[in-house]
Amino acid sequence: MDVKVRKVQLIVDQVDSLPTLPVVATRVLALATSDQTSVRDLSDIIESDPSLTSRILALVNSASFGGVRAQVSTVSRACSLLGFEAIRNSVLSLKVFDLFSRKGHNAYRTSFDRRAFWKHSLAVAAASQLIARTVRGVNPDEAFVAGLLHDIGKVALDFVLPKTFDQVVRRVKSHCTTFADAENRILGVDHTVIGKRLTENWDFPEKLINVIWLHHQEAAHLPGNLQGRELVRVVGLADLLAREQRIGMGSPMSSAEAAATLADQLGIAPSHLETIGKKLHAAVAEHVRIMGLENSDEQTLFYESVQNANAELGVVNDRLMAATRHLHRQKRHADLLLRMGRSLAEARSMRHLLDDLCRTMAEWVQTEVCAVYVLGDGRGFIEGTLRTPQGRPAEHFVFENDVGEALPLRPMSSPHEHFGLARAERDEAWLFERFGTVMGEGPFFTLPIFAHDERLGAFVFSWPDPKTPPRDQDCRDLEILAGAAGLNISLLYQREQTVRMLESLAEASRQASEAREELLRKRNLASVGAMAAGAAHEINNPLAVISGRAQILAETEDDPKKRRALDIIAEQAQRASDIISDLMSFARPPSAKRRPTDLAVVVRKVVATQADRLADKNVAVEALGCDEPLVVDIDGEQLSWAIEELVTNAAYACQAGGRITVALEPDRDNDRLGLAVTDTGEGMDHETLSKACNPFFSGRSAGRGRGLGLPKVQRIAEAHGASLRLDSATGQGTSVRLLFDWPAGGAETPSAATSEAY
Repeated sequence: MDVKVRKVQLIVDQVDSLPTLPVVATRVLALATSDQTSVRDLSDIIESDPSLTSRILALVNSASFGGVRAQVSTVSRACSLLGFEAIRNSVLSLKVFDLFSRKGHNAYRTSFDRRAFWKHSLAVAAASQLIARTVRGVNPDEAFVAGLLHDIGKVALDFVLPKTFDQVVRRVKSHCTTFADAENRILGVDHTVIGKRLTENWDFPEKLINVIWLHHQEAAHLPGNLQGRELVRVVGLADLLAREQRIGMGSPMSSAEAAATLADQLGIAPSHLETIGKKLHAAVAEHVRIMGLENSDEQTLFYESVQNANAELGVVNDRLMAATRHLHRQKRHADLLLRMGRSLAEARSMRHLLDDLCRTMAEWVQTEVCAVYVLGDGRGFIEGTLRTPQGRPAEHFVFENDVGEALPLRPMSSPHEHFGLARAERDEAWLFERFGTVMGEGPFFTLPIFAHDERLGAFVFSWPDPKTPPRDQDCRDLEILAGAAGLNISLLYQREQTVRMLESLAEASRQASEAREELLRKRNLASVGAMAAGAAHEINNPLAVISGRAQILAETEDDPKKRRALDIIAEQAQRASDIISDLMSFARPPSAKRRPTDLAVVVRKVVATQADRLADKNVAVEALGCDEPLVVDIDGEQLSWAIEELVTNAAYACQAGGRITVALEPDRDNDRLGLAVTDTGEGMDHETLSKACNPFFSGRSAGRGRGLGLPKVQRIAEAHGASLRLDSATGQGTSVRLLFDWPAGGAETPSAATSEAY
C-alpha cells in the first residue's frame, strides 16, 4: 500500500473511533422519522435534558420564528409550533456542538478558533435557510442543519489531530488558501471526506452526507441523480455568501462571480441574494445567543467581519508585495542573463568572460565581494577573476592547480544539497589563503558551475545579509545562474577549440600545399635530371666534334676574320658543354662527404676570399658569429662553393655598393645551426622571389646568368639534411638562411673537427 494512502487510512480510522451522537439526539432522530410518534413523546425526551430544554424554548421564542405572539413556556407547545423537522434539526445541531466542545478534554491549544468556526457554520446555516425559502423542493429547516454541519470534518480533524491540523490553519492564514488545499497538502485528505466518513458512522440521512461531502464541488459536476442535489447547491451558495460577508472562520474570500453563477442556476435574482447578505449578520447574532456561544449582537458581528476582511486583505497584500518583489528580482535576473548571453558573443577570451560572470554574480546577489574561476584543461591550472569592495579593480589570476583533487567535485557541506550551495570558507580554502586579507568577513558561499555533468569551476561570493542565510528560492535562482554560466563557459571552450581546429587545419593545408609543391619540384628535378643525362650523352659528342674542328680550322686559316669566326664557334661550343655540365651537376649532384667540420672556419675563409674579390666594387663582406668553434657534420668543399655562390648573387644585387654579411646563428635549445647570407641590395619582388629557386630562372639580364646557382645551393642543402629559407622585398635586401641539424653533445673544438682550407 502506498505510504500516502496508508496515512489517510490511519486518519480515517481515528475519525471512526470518535464518540457517537448522544442518546437524546439519537432518540429524537428516531422519533421524528416514525409515524407513531406524538408531540408528548418528543417533549418527554427533550425535557429529560435541562440544557436542551432551555435552548429549544429560546429557539421558539427567538425572532427567527416570527408569528409567535406570546412567550412559549412548555416544551410540548414548542414542539407543536416548531414541528418535528425543526426539533430534529435543532437537537442535532446543539448536540453536535456539545460533542466537539472539548469540555473536559485534554486539549492542545491550536490556532483553530472554535467559536469563530461555529459562527461561520451558523452563517452558512442561516444563509442556507434563507436561500431554501426561495428554492423549490428544499426544506428550509433541513437546509439550516445542513449548513450548520457542512464543515463538521474540520472540527473532527482538530479533535483527533490537533497538532497537525494546527499546521493546516496556519497555512490557510499565511498563504491565504482554502482549507481543502492546505489539508490535502499536509494531511493528504480534506475535511469533506472526513465529514462524510463521520456522518456515515452517525447514520445521517444520505442527502445530509452528500452536502457535507460535496458542497465545494461545482454544480455542473454534480451527478443529476444525486440525492439532495439541490440541497448541496443551496449550501454551496450559502458557504460562498458567508465567506463573502467574512462571518466567523472560513476559507478566504471567494469569487463573487462563482456565487452569482450558482445563484443564477438556482433561479435566485442578484437583488434577492444581496438582501439575504444584508440579513445574515442579524440572523447569526440570534443563533449565537441561542446556542450560548457568547453575547454577540449584529454590530459586534459586523465589526468582526470587517476585522476578518482587513486581516485577509493584509495577508493578500503581503503576498502581492512579495510576488511583486519576486517579479522584480526575476526581471533583474532575466536582464542579467540576457546581458551574459550578449557578452558571450562579444567575449574575445576566457578572461573577458570571467570578468563579466563575476560582475553578473555581484549584481545578482547584490554583494561587493565575488570571485569566479574555471579549471583549466585537465584541471592543471585555475583561472579566475576576483572583485573586492568598491574602489579596488577586479583582479585576474592564474594558478597552477596545486590543490589537485582536493577540489571537490561537488561540495558536500551544504545545507542545500539539492542545489550544491555550500559555505566557501572550507571548500574553497585555497582561495582564502591567497586573497583572504582583501575579501572581508563574509559569510561566504560557493556555487559549483557544471556543464554536461562535468565541473568547470565555481562562484565564490559573500552573502549580503549575515542574519538571513540563502533561502530555497535564492538557491533555485542561483542554480539558474550557475547553469547559464556553465553553458557560456562550455560554448566559449567549444568556440576556442573550433578556432584552434581551424588554425590547425589551415596549417595542415599549408603544409600539404608545400609538400605537394615540393613533391612536384622533385619530380620536375627528376625529369630534368633524366633529360640532362640523355642530352649530355647525345649533345656533348657533337659539341666536342664542332669545337675540335673549329680549333683545327682556326690553326690553318690565314684570314683573320675567318679565324675569329672559328674561335667564336669553338668558344660557344665549349660554353654549351659547360651548360650541360652545370645541368648534370644540378640534376645529379655528387654525394656529400660529410664529416665533423668547423663551419666557422669555412665561413671565415670564404668571406676573406670574397672580400678581396669585391673590394674594388664598393661591396663590403663581413663574417658574424664566427668567433667560436661551431662544429657540424658537413661536406666542407660543397658548403664553401654554396657560400661563394650566395655571396656572388648578393654582390650582383649590390651593384651600386652595399654590405654583405655571412652570419652563423647557433640555436642550442633546438639543436639547430643557422647560416644566413644577407645583403643590402635592391631585393626581389614577389614574383621573382617565388621563382628564385627554379632551374634556369635568373633575375639578371639575358645572357648574364644561367639561373642554376640558387637551385644548386638548395640541392647541396638538401644533401646535408638542411632547409633553405629565402626572405626578400623590393628595396629591402635579401636574406638566404640555411638551417643544419646540430646534435647536442657534438664536437665543438677545432681539435675534433677538420679545419683545412677549401
